[in-house]
Amino acid sequence: MFYDVFVFLVIILTLLILSGLVSASEVSLFSLPSETLERFSKSKIRTHKLIAKILEHPQRLLITILISNNFINVGIALLSTLSALRLSYAININPEYAVSISIIVVTVLVLLF
Repeated sequence: MFYDVFVFLVIILTLLILSGLVSASEVSLFSLPSETLERFSKSKIRTHKLIAKILEHPQRLLITILISNNFINVGIALLSTLSALRLSYAININPEYAVSISIIVVTVLVLLF
């Protein structure tokens, strides 16, 4: 029982880190100045060219980032609710309280990342 919750918590932590990385990539890519994008498009560095090509269609990129972050956040919410329910049954507390606390904690964590 506690092993399952531990595994869920590790996955939740991983998803929180992934959510932060996705959000950071959104901010970093959309804050690039146009001069930098022009320089990237003319660059011989493969990564620079890839960034310039991705930003040729910013709407697609934004949609992809937002959908990815939504899937990650749904996974976090799902696993945290399952963890709260399993813990509540294991330590014999009201599941409604456990889920309520889980919702509050996850909301704060997701808003931070």
